[in-house]
Amino acid sequence: MRNWDFAQNPIVLIEGDAYFEYGKFLTYKSIQSLQKPHFSKIPSYWNDTQWDDMPTKEHGFGTYYFQILLPKNRPENLAFYIPDQISAYRLYLNGKKYLETGKVDTLAEKNKIQTLPKLLELPTADTLHVVFEVAQFMLREGGLPAAIQLGETQALRTKREKAILFDVFLIGATFIMAFYHFGLFLLRKKDKNSFIFALICLITLVRTSVTGEQLFAQLYPEFSWYAQLLKIVAYITFYGILAAFCTFVHGVFPKDISLIVLRIIQIVSGICILATVFLPIQLSNYLIPFYQIFTLFVVPYFLVMVFMIAFRKREGSLIMLAGILIVSLAGINDILFFEVVFGKTILLFGIGVFFFLFLQAILLASRFTSAFGQIENLSDELKNLNQNLEQKVEQRTQEIKQKNSELNMTVEELNSTLDIVNNQKREIELQQDNLLLAQQQIQEKNRNIMGSIQYAKRIQATMLPTDEQIGTFFTNFFIFYRPKDIVSGDFYWFNQISEHKSIVVLADCTGHGVPGALMSMLGIEILNRSINDKRIHQPAQILTSLHQNIRRTLRQEHSDNTEGMEMGLLLVDKAVRQITYAGAMNPMYGVDKGELIELKATKKSIGGHLNNEKKVFEEQTIQLPNHKVMLYLCSDGYQDQFGGQKDTKFMTKNLKNLFLKIAYFEMEIQKNILENTLDQWIQEADEKQTDDITIFGICL
Repeated sequence: MRNWDFAQNPIVLIEGDAYFEYGKFLTYKSIQSLQKPHFSKIPSYWNDTQWDDMPTKEHGFGTYYFQILLPKNRPENLAFYIPDQISAYRLYLNGKKYLETGKVDTLAEKNKIQTLPKLLELPTADTLHVVFEVAQFMLREGGLPAAIQLGETQALRTKREKAILFDVFLIGATFIMAFYHFGLFLLRKKDKNSFIFALICLITLVRTSVTGEQLFAQLYPEFSWYAQLLKIVAYITFYGILAAFCTFVHGVFPKDISLIVLRIIQIVSGICILATVFLPIQLSNYLIPFYQIFTLFVVPYFLVMVFMIAFRKREGSLIMLAGILIVSLAGINDILFFEVVFGKTILLFGIGVFFFLFLQAILLASRFTSAFGQIENLSDELKNLNQNLEQKVEQRTQEIKQKNSELNMTVEELNSTLDIVNNQKREIELQQDNLLLAQQQIQEKNRNIMGSIQYAKRIQATMLPTDEQIGTFFTNFFIFYRPKDIVSGDFYWFNQISEHKSIVVLADCTGHGVPGALMSMLGIEILNRSINDKRIHQPAQILTSLHQNIRRTLRQEHSDNTEGMEMGLLLVDKAVRQITYAGAMNPMYGVDKGELIELKATKKSIGGHLNNEKKVFEEQTIQLPNHKVMLYLCSDGYQDQFGGQKDTKFMTKNLKNLFLKIAYFEMEIQKNILENTLDQWIQEADEKQTDDITIFGICL
């Protein structure tokens, strides 16, 4: 920190590697003289790191040591802000004891934790030798889990005062909301939501006072020594707040939220609360990680249900959705904070709950207003109905008499036409018999045709390489192959030409279904002759040979036949990590360290109008880096698929972005994401698949 500018950044977090010795209290000089020192990250729990020669346990004691090299132009008044570490500790600076929080001892019965953040002014020195002697025998993890802040004394004091003032504001606001809604419950006891809402406010009030800045312990310092009691209160509010939240949401939308799910949440929360009350905290605190995992399952369920409720446009659903999103994000942040995943974050659950409560107060108020408005409207309507009832009865009676007269006339007309209808019915039945016979004949022909196509599908499948064949060369690959019809105009081809070399081909033939399948069989046969028989192994030469053979086979020089195919052809040399690519209309994509690579294709197809002399296919050779690179060959079916909310094509740009997102997942996961994304895109516009789709992914 010699070059740190405190004028520009007055506060900095202390984080990095520190000397650490478990089961010993040592001075910084004795630590520096150790022949084999151990290191631990700060902030962290000592359980997070294991050493073969120094096993650690949940409970125990140890020494942390690190140096801080201060700049020469540092401010005169520097200080440490040390949050509650959930441990007893002594702090030594340059060999002198400056602070002891709690009573530090190597024996559990003598060690005593004090839950109180500390602000310590630092001595004037260019270098600070910082030693923490930490002892913890109460919870499941020990160490220095909370990030220590170094900065100007006034800046740290101001930051801390703002945090305390915000906690005071939050406690006051939630108390007022709790008092108000409890009063509403007393006035109308049938409305249980007001009581549950007041209970959420009270739980939030209590939790805010015993976490974060420990406002309760600061107001009553003697309680800071009752760390076990304050932790039990914090655990109980953690378990209770989830059950109260879920009960409130079920009360607002009882028809949409499962009562069985709610009862499970209430039972699990109740068991955890009882265990916290009656079991020693050394045992009950092990429930915390399991309940955190339970919470991470419950929250998505309620988010999905409220999303569905909002989609149905239920009253107040958007307000509820916004509140749950805010409090869920804040709750997940706090879970990660206590598990030392967010070393630089702050506790946000109180803020999230405040916004949730504020939004729900608006929701409850709007429901009360709506209910009173409905009562007034119903009263007016009832009054009008009573005034006009006799007049409406008389009017309805006359209308019924007129309808009866019209009905009698209609019955007479129907009787006169009944004979005509019966004659027409007999003629229709005769026509139906003829149509049924014709339908049976058509179905028989259709079965024969479909049987032939299914047989063609089996033949085509045998021409494609199997995963086992490809897997002998590539260890990590996937193939997303989805024909539009039973048989496909897309095909992929693989051949290992030597121990370290292989050729991969992906082609999109003109058309799809039976015509496309015939072209794919022709393409596979010509590839086999060109590569296996003629031993042509350069990608550009293979495309040229394929083009010439297709034009000759289909006699395109002397006919109007323009059938052909688009193709990407990749030569892989694993021995030197080198690839050579040639494409006819189809480019190849790659992802290397988060960046997209695109190997352009020649803007000409194989086969078609142009003669042999006009077709020149280009190839590109790339030396791959020593780390993993993801390559993708694909036809144009995916990006040309219609769908989405606006019923448009998926587009090449979106496919490239999708490759960037999935490139570092396992092969099967990449394939599943591509399938699910395509299915969702098609379903949003109620479309059908428009073309054959093939994507060949390879990790090298």
